[in-house]
Amino acid sequence: MKQILLTVFAVLYTSAIYAQSFNPTTQRDSILNQIYEDVGLIKFNQEEFGRYKIYQTDNIHILLKLDTATGIIKMLQWNLDRDKEFEVFINTEWLTEGGLAKKGRFELYPTKNMYQFILLDTFMGSTWHVQWGTQKGEYWIRKISLF
Repeated sequence: MKQILLTVFAVLYTSAIYAQSFNPTTQRDSILNQIYEDVGLIKFNQEEFGRYKIYQTDNIHILLKLDTATGIIKMLQWNLDRDKEFEVFINTEWLTEGGLAKKGRFELYPTKNMYQFILLDTFMGSTWHVQWGTQKGEYWIRKISLF
């Protein structure tokens, strides 16, 4: 009995010694490569989920789309007539002082005026006055305060 246990132990021990271990230079088959790529993309994209928010206006066809990482705002018009749907930038420059673009950094707050919103940098405390409108030149953004 001892000899059988000793033989089994020796076989298991030697197989563990000669077992293949993974290192970056080990070749993987194509399916395993695809799995590693997909997992990497999922891990990368997890930080990007929830980056954009949509805000309603009092106009049923106009919404504001905010990139919460950069402060860029687009006016979005939806309609049952496909030819009347579009997006237009209210601002095109990043509003991040110091360049830190992190999701959730910016928030839009409506005011009592249906065309006016306040954009808040929740990281630095800066604020902007945002106006949307249905005609070109009626939508804009301007800084209220720095910090």
